[in-house]
Amino acid sequence: MKILSKLLSVLIAIAVFVNVITLVLNVLYFFDEWLFKIWVSEIIVIVYLVNVYIWNQVR
Repeated sequence: MKILSKLLSVLIAIAVFVNVITLVLNVLYFFDEWLFKIWVSEIIVIVYLVNVYIWNQVR
């Protein structure tokens, strides 16, 4: 379980980093509907990973 917890922490960190980069590209360079959809899907993935991480800590 400790390995899974570490792995989930790393995945959450990577997902947040990618989400910030996508947001910066979306705001500073050009606002594109395709990039906006990717950004929203990344937020959904982050919420899912955080949910799994929390449930892993509860058990």
